[in-house]
Amino acid sequence: VEVRTALHDVSKFMPYDSTQEPIFPPELMDKSWHKKHALVTVNGKRATWHRPTSMDQLLALKSKHPNAKIVVGNSEIGVEMKFRNLVYPVLVSAADVKELHEVSSTETGLKVGAAVTLTEFGHVMEKLVKDIPEYKSRVLVAFIDMLRWFAGQQIRNVAGLGGNVMTASPISDLNPLLVAAGSSLTFASQSGGQRTVPFTADMFIGYRKMAVKEDEILL
Repeated sequence: VEVRTALHDVSKFMPYDSTQEPIFPPELMDKSWHKKHALVTVNGKRATWHRPTSMDQLLALKSKHPNAKIVVGNSEIGVEMKFRNLVYPVLVSAADVKELHEVSSTETGLKVGAAVTLTEFGHVMEKLVKDIPEYKSRVLVAFIDMLRWFAGQQIRNVAGLGGNVMTASPISDLNPLLVAAGSSLTFASQSGGQRTVPFTADMFIGYRKMAVKEDEILL
């Protein structure tokens, strides 16, 4: 009996040609790609997917579909649909709304957009720790230490900060730190404009429920 230990006969391979190396599609690397396209809507059998590219479009969709689920990384919704058999007839992706990705320093602290990923959030914390005195950076160090144990790197790369807040999961490691740090949440709606409220335990009004109006989104 002849036993072959090699999976392939490399002598039969074609010569390597570097010009045929697969590359990542350049159009997907262009951060301005979404600006060239209007609102995209995909209708499926069980759900309709909307992808707005501006804040006005996002607020209009939330006003029209108050029960719509806002999606950034889809890390939580995917679990809910797979393991809890939940169905969301209307899904709205906020990942291409520029304003939700902004990070800026203010007189009272740091302003972070709801669509900023956990990985990006961690990088911002790490940079700030190097630039400010130690006594001012202790809460930032707490966030950095916690994020190392938060899910896996692939999840952190796509999961948004706002999604973690709005999911209001009782096992969230991030929300207790945000509350302890004296954070504030800014909500917006087409009908009511913007409002900013302290992020306290009172914001959690039930299992996975936040004290937020149906047509509001977290900024």
